[in-house]
Amino acid sequence: MSAQENKAIACRFVEEVWNRDRMDVACELVTSDAVNHDPLVPEDLLGPDGSWQGIRALRTAFPDFHARIEDVIAEGDRVALRLSCSGTSTSGCWGTGGHARWDSICIMRVEGGRIAELWGWAGPVELLIRLALPTPRVSGGDGQASRAG
Repeated sequence: MSAQENKAIACRFVEEVWNRDRMDVACELVTSDAVNHDPLVPEDLLGPDGSWQGIRALRTAFPDFHARIEDVIAEGDRVALRLSCSGTSTSGCWGTGGHARWDSICIMRVEGGRIAELWGWAGPVELLIRLALPTPRVSGGDGQASRAG
């Protein structure tokens, strides 16, 4: 497959599986033996079900999770995506009820038109900091940032 076709598969996975919660598309786009190397999970997640477990965990912590694709780069069978992610923590281990935004990098290996391997980095330290601190805002007309709250 071409780099352009691989980009389309990776972007479709983010838009339909992560953002629209569509397991049927995960089954279509992910090989049965795909490996999801998630740094926040102690073991690799396997196949469409493994991908779905990771998504369910994310949606438990952030029910309104959304990933915006900022950049997509492809070469050979690899696709790298830079994502801007956001969500409101209402349950799970976060439990703060606060809205968070964070950056993420995801690399996918595409084989025969399906995702065979995925590596992700979600900036967990940045995410924890953003959840713990009030949102910065600009005060008055002086352009100086202050902390809300």
